[in-house]
Amino acid sequence: MRSIPHSTQDPSLAAKPAAAFGWIGFNAFAITTFCLVTGFVIGLMSTAAAGADTPDNDNTAKTEPAVQTGAEDSAAPAGDVVRRFDVVYDPETGRAGKCDIYLPGPAIDPSHPDSPDPPPKTNDRPAVVVVHGGGWMSGDKWTMYSHCNALAKRGHVVISINYRLAPEHKFPAQVDDVRKALLWLVDHASELNVDLNRVGLFGYSAGGHLSALVAVVADESPEIRQRSSDWAVDDARWDRLPKIKAVCAGGPPCDFRDLPPENTSLAYFLGGSRRQVPEIYRAASPTALASTGDPPIHIIHGGDDFLVPVTTSRSFVAALRDQGVECQLTELPKLGHLMTFMDQRTKQTMIRWFEKML
Repeated sequence: MRSIPHSTQDPSLAAKPAAAFGWIGFNAFAITTFCLVTGFVIGLMSTAAAGADTPDNDNTAKTEPAVQTGAEDSAAPAGDVVRRFDVVYDPETGRAGKCDIYLPGPAIDPSHPDSPDPPPKTNDRPAVVVVHGGGWMSGDKWTMYSHCNALAKRGHVVISINYRLAPEHKFPAQVDDVRKALLWLVDHASELNVDLNRVGLFGYSAGGHLSALVAVVADESPEIRQRSSDWAVDDARWDRLPKIKAVCAGGPPCDFRDLPPENTSLAYFLGGSRRQVPEIYRAASPTALASTGDPPIHIIHGGDDFLVPVTTSRSFVAALRDQGVECQLTELPKLGHLMTFMDQRTKQTMIRWFEKML
């Protein structure tokens, strides 16, 4: 694989965790407003940027934002990806339990004489479950369209999910929804030609947090796993979850343990202040759960991200490296939270990571 021009910072440069969240002074209204506006803008820009989907459109050496616009799927024929929208993975949660499926390969219409033959049932394709951002309170799977489309064009089966949102549904509902999507993938692996030994997770912002948390908690004891779930310790679903082989997370909040004890900015998601529910703040922190059995993880973060400062990712990577976990941190200088998501280098780095690891 080609090297990717980027700034990779040594985690030893990390600031103290207490300074890792520039948004701790926000009140709930400010966070809600930001998330709703950001989710809407991301969705519009993500769809517009679908024309620059593959790593072959390499703009990583440029210092200016590499966002490109164009017609949908202009980088390859539309038949290169088969899409199924609003597939139900959890019938009990309404729209929150729906996902979009992106399948590599030409569209097949058996009734058309020139339609290609269906691919053989080899069950050898990698799969990536994609989790949208939005502060755990907003957002939708369609905001990840461009990233999903690009992954599918490179041969991955992609499952982009909705999930239950705060404040109506508090932690750990969102984490369990990611797990339910993984179980849906297990049940449909044969239909989708998926190799369950080649499963990855990708998410941005809140989705990056959920992806990282699901991955790092998987190798913990049943008692610790249950702290980030509403499933019982002896629930049979735990044993059916596929092993996550690799994770890519963009702009993820990684550690809530050092937020001011009385701060209630995350009460809408975590159910109270850190003083009120300290065990939940720890259970929701991927950095606190870094251990030797964690899968390889690649973090992508904007150097000028003031919503979720890069120090939180530096500290997470340092904790993973202390445990001997294979991990990388790619920093994009002078980019904030939204523009890092939109920058083509984020998409390109994510694709190359999964091509290498899956």
